[in-house]
Amino acid sequence: MKIKTTFLLFILPFFTFAQGPWEFNTAGNTEGWIATQGSAGASGILTATGTFIRYITITGTSSTARNPTFTNATANMDGTAFNSIQIRVKNGSRATYLRVLADGTSYYSIITESDIDYKTYTIVLNRIGTIVSIAFEFRLYDGTTGGANYVPQATLPTSVGTNIDIDYIRPFNVVTPTRNVFNFNTASDVEGFTTLTRSTAIQAADGPNGTLKMTSTVVSALESKVALNAGTFTVDGTNKYAHVTLKNSSTNTRFVLNANGITYFPYQAYTISDATYKTYDFNLSTWADGNQQPEFGFSVQNTWLATSTYAVNDLVVFQNSTYRNTTGTNTATTPKLDPTNWVLQGIEGALLDITNSIYIDNIVFDNIAVVPTKFGAIYTAAKNKIVEVMWSTYNELNVKGYYVQRSNDGVRFSDLFFVTAKNLQESRYDFTDRTISTDAIVYYRIKALDNDGTISFSSVVKINLQNTNSSAISLVNPVKSKTLQMQLNGLQNGNYQVKVQSLEGSLVLYKNLPIQNTSSSVSLSLPSTISKGFYILTVTGNEFRYASKIIIE
Repeated sequence: MKIKTTFLLFILPFFTFAQGPWEFNTAGNTEGWIATQGSAGASGILTATGTFIRYITITGTSSTARNPTFTNATANMDGTAFNSIQIRVKNGSRATYLRVLADGTSYYSIITESDIDYKTYTIVLNRIGTIVSIAFEFRLYDGTTGGANYVPQATLPTSVGTNIDIDYIRPFNVVTPTRNVFNFNTASDVEGFTTLTRSTAIQAADGPNGTLKMTSTVVSALESKVALNAGTFTVDGTNKYAHVTLKNSSTNTRFVLNANGITYFPYQAYTISDATYKTYDFNLSTWADGNQQPEFGFSVQNTWLATSTYAVNDLVVFQNSTYRNTTGTNTATTPKLDPTNWVLQGIEGALLDITNSIYIDNIVFDNIAVVPTKFGAIYTAAKNKIVEVMWSTYNELNVKGYYVQRSNDGVRFSDLFFVTAKNLQESRYDFTDRTISTDAIVYYRIKALDNDGTISFSSVVKINLQNTNSSAISLVNPVKSKTLQMQLNGLQNGNYQVKVQSLEGSLVLYKNLPIQNTSSSVSLSLPSTISKGFYILTVTGNEFRYASKIIIE
């Protein structure tokens, strides 16, 4: 007797709920979407009519009524299958910027206001895996990446009581070819760089080079930008380095690459008024592996620092503008927002060069890493209008040499001296400047010149020659028995700070030194583990500064 056995195989599908699309075709059903507004995200009223969902803007302050937001916390959109999300909306409000949050990561799109018809917007997300939460936040476009808060009652005229109607929200797959090399050699072809902000960009010949000629067009506190249009090309995010060859004919001193809200800076210092083309390298190791839409921004580099000390009438650059200090006080508040201590000189944004252009010869995205020369510490030590400049470097490779540069204003530098590079893993250099004819403040920096013409700069150091009385301090140098001995003469009573640092910048000794007598002898013990060699001693306080190179035996 044969027994026939039948095996039944049940295949149970794996369900991930609410993957979209969301069509809103059922009255009273918002399909998991809620509305909020205000800084605390208070619940708003969202109505499902059977053909769309509607939010009506409300009166209130920024904390109670700003940035109407539509959120689905359990969207569970398949980011691998769909690289974009599409929203069809009739925006009756005055909001002009749409922020899309995918599991907290922000993406942005400019939108129209006061619509009488529906508009469709496709936002490229380039996410891999499940996107659990999706939100659409209605903001104001102000030229910055994040935009500004939209408060309905604060618009002119007020936009309280206006409708935001959403017809549908759909996962979408934008099929855009990938391109990682851009040469701009074909007439009239900008190769997808058509998303422009306060700028123009055209294909133009510059001698034998085909280029992307980019020009800032608006005097503004914000940067000028040119970006790769998501509907034309995308860049493969698995490429973690970018190399941009350009000639900056303008006086704009800042050049960055933006992607997904992250700003990347080139290894090399950006030069101005170029006569030749130079290559700038970017490390993009932190951007996602998916498709990318790089954006290049151009502006004037800020010179204002929240931690710096400024005197009355000192000038700084902030947001393409010049500000003058009026009190001798500086706080963490930016000059633009600190009218107590700073006043705008001239027109806001006037430093931005809107006449001369940047010519981009080519852009390459790849995985060829570039390790530039790294500057260690740079120090200055002054005695009687004689300044010793000392600096250290790491990873020297194909470096031709270094220029010591000096400036009277911290902006315009001139070459003083050239020293040939040692091209070692770690090097130290020094130069003595005996050509100073002023008792005022002077600035120094080091300019590195590579064999291929690439230029990079160290940080800038500032020294006030009025406060470097060399006779005020005498010391036993070389330092013996790891004991620093100093004689202080004629210093004002008060607290002084004594630092001993290595040439690489490591802090070896820090002491707070109260002075109550015009003449004092000081003996300070150095750490027992300190190595023999050259170090920098600085004594500062009460507008006094002393610096000297010391030898520890």
